[in-house]
Amino acid sequence: MCDNGPGIPSELLQRIFEPFYSTKPVGKGSGMGLAVVHGIVHEHGGHVIVDTRAGVGTAFRILLPPTDVLEVPPLSPPTASAESPPAPCRLRGRVLIVDDEPSVAEFMRELLDSWGLEASVAGEPEAALSMVRVSAEGFDLVITDQTMPRMTGLQLAEEIGRMSAPPPVVLYTGYADAVDAAQLPVAGVKGLVHKPLEPCELRSVITDYLRCDNSDG
Repeated sequence: MCDNGPGIPSELLQRIFEPFYSTKPVGKGSGMGLAVVHGIVHEHGGHVIVDTRAGVGTAFRILLPPTDVLEVPPLSPPTASAESPPAPCRLRGRVLIVDDEPSVAEFMRELLDSWGLEASVAGEPEAALSMVRVSAEGFDLVITDQTMPRMTGLQLAEEIGRMSAPPPVVLYTGYADAVDAAQLPVAGVKGLVHKPLEPCELRSVITDYLRCDNSDG
């Protein structure tokens, strides 16, 4: 897919696949189109490549892995010995989400709720600090965006780390290249997740810090 428009400025190019990110006026776009495309393509082992030039236009290319065309025999009835892959366990615990963009924070809350977690939201770092200070042991995990007004996610993690029995902190960002990996353990960050957010990546990072409930109830 390509066009002959003005191209995508470099400062916007890094964010075009972020959920809910849009340059359109409020109410004119959800910002989920490219994020959904990116998620579907990556689930199938592919990549989305963007070629853009100022004043020339933009082209999107979708690369998918090759598949062999084989004759598939008719499906036989399942046997008693056939085993289905185990369903992911329900996660249990209290998680604090810190993000100054309400739409992203709500997306994160709904995602974590669907995994069985009890998720709370803080719209700014100062509010998050107050919530954790009231009861640091009340949260099993803090998930924070890196880029926020007045305080970065790394700085928030450092403040939380100074508390008694602090919860682990996971950072997510669309500018991972700008984050010094050596700073993460120093700030007490236990994991880094890249934007655009891949739910399976996030789940794999946070599972170590939460309880897993395999019961049917």
